[in-house]
Amino acid sequence: MLNYLLKRKLRYQAGRPNRKRETHSLRTARSIALLFDATHNDFRQEAIHWARHQEKDGKKVYLLGYFDHRQPPDNPGFPFFSKKQRTLNGAWNTTALDTFAHEQPDLLVTLNPSDLLAIAYAAVLSQARMKVGRPTAWPQDYDLMIEVPEQKGVAFFFEQMNVYLDKLNTQK
Repeated sequence: MLNYLLKRKLRYQAGRPNRKRETHSLRTARSIALLFDATHNDFRQEAIHWARHQEKDGKKVYLLGYFDHRQPPDNPGFPFFSKKQRTLNGAWNTTALDTFAHEQPDLLVTLNPSDLLAIAYAAVLSQARMKVGRPTAWPQDYDLMIEVPEQKGVAFFFEQMNVYLDKLNTQK
């Protein structure tokens, strides 16, 4: 029942024009939001490594991780939300998610290999000017979807994202 209510809310949010859209590549984006599944350590480390690399290139990076269990680590070193913070109406009640949703980065990169509802929810709430992610079963409003085989991993997704974003004409 909770997933049904949240799916309706997602469909409504994804259909609303609630953000200013612009085309960006990694070269033109000054700020990047990275939304990722932080449940598995290897996946989390790859995502954080990519974010740190972007910071070294002079980008402002906003991180938000999601732990798909009730007991997240005490201090993972980045903003996060978890299954424990889900409310009775199916949404999540957390300041980390609220802060993330109100930021307006140039580019949102969503890493959701397990197709988790919580990450899809956070992606729809984002005010990013351009959104990139993998195809998902949940309602969404991505500007660019990149389908990669799961066995290829996060590094391959980032590589493919760079290829496709570089092909975009970002000249005004």
